[in-house]
Amino acid sequence: MRLFIESQDAYSNMAEDASLIELSGEPVLRLYTWSPRAVSIGYFQSISDEVDEEFCRENGIDVVRRMTGGGAVFHDDEVTYSFICPLSIWERKAESMGKNGKNVRDTFEIICNCIALALKSLGLNAGFAGINDVEVDGKKISGSAQTRKKGSLLQHGTLIYDINENLMFKALRIGKEKISDKGIKSAEARVTSIKRELGDIGKERVMGALADGFASGLSMTPVHGEMSEEEEKKKEEMKALFMSREWNYQR
Repeated sequence: MRLFIESQDAYSNMAEDASLIELSGEPVLRLYTWSPRAVSIGYFQSISDEVDEEFCRENGIDVVRRMTGGGAVFHDDEVTYSFICPLSIWERKAESMGKNGKNVRDTFEIICNCIALALKSLGLNAGFAGINDVEVDGKKISGSAQTRKKGSLLQHGTLIYDINENLMFKALRIGKEKISDKGIKSAEARVTSIKRELGDIGKERVMGALADGFASGLSMTPVHGEMSEEEEKKKEEMKALFMSREWNYQR
């Protein structure tokens, strides 16, 4: 399993996933951050419905449409993962674990359990919850989304390092009642972060724990790698797509 650790803009992050889906013949684990901060919307959403575009422009916040479904996500102080794997490899791996790799929920469970293992190694009471979340003591700390294209699986998601509710509520179009002090306190009651649970332990330590969690959960050895020349070329092509108005405003 190739391991990439990086920080880049929203369009590059989405383009790299798209390139690897199409061209990587082996599993890849990406652990990354967003520079600058960004909002990603689900494939089936409308930017105008979900995002305060004026606020994002004024504050240097990128906005991009994902390939995956789900809701709008504000990417700020977090560690994000992407796991890309050819379906032929994934289905055999899932079968060896007593799961059905063609099943969306089984796939979420296997991969989210890798995140839970990482958090447990840091001393947190973490576990898979719902359809695609990881919780710590009943509070959400990670959410994921998934798609299958070009004969490969992509699952990516966030692991919240710290959360700025005020900024998030301003970047996303959320009802006024949720922007109130009551709304922010309600969000704090449902969601937690690494920093809230463990203090400022550093994202490098979190990424190390995630790499180990995926290695243990999938019985795959992560090896630091680089994109091939062909993958890099495809990434640049896809970046132009993810930056385009045609892609981002198709709905």
